[in-house]
Amino acid sequence: MKLAGISGTKRKAHLRAKIEELKTNSKIQNIRDLYRCISDFKKGYQSKCNIVKDEKGDLVADSHGIVARWRNYFCQLFNVVGVTGGEGGAGRNTCSRTTST
Repeated sequence: MKLAGISGTKRKAHLRAKIEELKTNSKIQNIRDLYRCISDFKKGYQSKCNIVKDEKGDLVADSHGIVARWRNYFCQLFNVVGVTGGEGGAGRNTCSRTTST
C-alpha cells in the first residue's frame, strides 16, 4: 500500500511538471514544443521493444547484435559484393559479413 502512495505522488509531481512545461511553452510562444508535449501527453506511455530475429530465427536483444543483424540484412538486400568503392576500391566489399552469436 505504501508503494502505491509513493508512485502516485511521483506521478502527480510528473504531471504537474508537464503542465508547467505546457504553460511555459504557451507563454513564450514556443508552438513546436507545445504541440509536441501535448501529443506526448495524449499518447501516454509507449513501451519500446528492441528485439530482432537473426538468420536462424533466434531472437537478438543486445544493441551490438541488432546493429550487426541490420548491417548483414542490408548487405544482402543491396548485394554490395563486387561494387566499386570509388578510386582504387574496385572489387572491394564494403560490408562485413560477420555475425555475432
